[in-house]
Amino acid sequence: MNLKEIEERKAAIAIEMNADDADLDSLTAEVTKLNEERAAIAEKAEKRNALIQATLAGKGEVVEENKKEERKMNENIYAVDSKEYRDAYLLNLQGRATPEQRTAVSAAAVIPTLTLNKIYEKVEQTSVLFPHVSKSYLPGLVSIPVENAKNDAAWVAMGTAATDGADSFAAVTLSAYKLIKTVELNADNVAASVDSFEAFIVNALAKKIARAIDIAICTGDGSSKATGLLASGVITNTGTYTKAAMTFADINTIISKINTEYRRNAKFVMPSAVYYSDVVPALAGKGLGVDQQNALQMKILGYDVILDDNMTADSIVFGDLSYYHWNFAKDVTVEADDSVAFRTGSRVYRAFALADGKVVNIAAFTAFTRAAS
Repeated sequence: MNLKEIEERKAAIAIEMNADDADLDSLTAEVTKLNEERAAIAEKAEKRNALIQATLAGKGEVVEENKKEERKMNENIYAVDSKEYRDAYLLNLQGRATPEQRTAVSAAAVIPTLTLNKIYEKVEQTSVLFPHVSKSYLPGLVSIPVENAKNDAAWVAMGTAATDGADSFAAVTLSAYKLIKTVELNADNVAASVDSFEAFIVNALAKKIARAIDIAICTGDGSSKATGLLASGVITNTGTYTKAAMTFADINTIISKINTEYRRNAKFVMPSAVYYSDVVPALAGKGLGVDQQNALQMKILGYDVILDDNMTADSIVFGDLSYYHWNFAKDVTVEADDSVAFRTGSRVYRAFALADGKVVNIAAFTAFTRAAS
């Protein structure tokens, strides 16, 4: 194998390792062997150059040409994190790639690192709640251990044996649900420059992915989607605030409903209507109006407020959002298809990922809603 083939095989192995039934020992051994072959090729090239320099003294142009060939042989210009691969991938999506570029994209079969990072960055910028929750990018099902019953550390007198605590752990399992968004582009957009095309695709797809994530974190029912904060039975520490108008006492009750260990990083999450129609007047009634309370900075008695209109009307969640965990079991991929819009000459693009999210510690949250009477 030459160096390009070695790098292509290593890229393929990286993908194969994500499969649930992957033979990790065999694949690891193959990577080790490929690294040894690569080192041997590099050593041979180095010896050849030394010999050429010794026998062709004064023939600098010959030596330089040989160095160029060596660099070309050692480079994998279509590495997934390279600009060349990114350009080839995007041109292929546009239907403008050369045969060599199409082959490189097909061999790797993954979205370019540069483009993928831009999509996740845009999701972070666009989403309301995603930046505040815990995140991972682990393939397959993910099991997160959670304390079920716990005992504090205890002081023990010198010479006295410690007593074992009856701690136990449960697990929250995150599945791999399909998250899909499609967008149709006309011929003008498809023919745009690579940079313009990438910017359009990233913006169009990432914004829709971010909205789907926000909706799921708020109200997802766990049926072929993530389980949200307000899904039935998720948060068991609940209460109600005054129907006619929220009071300052209601606000203090909400804050006091979770233990101090979770209040350090706690935030309020609610629809805009609840904040401006109920919370701000309740604070103003105690002399904590906009000037003193800085309501425009989204604070309630020092705690951050996140307004998300995907929350159920009249609902408030207070808690530490780091105890909501989101996992991408499969990174976002983007594919193109001409057949759907054949008559219009446009092209349809699909963003596809596998993901799930759940609360991993219910003690970190409380949920309130307006009283019925």
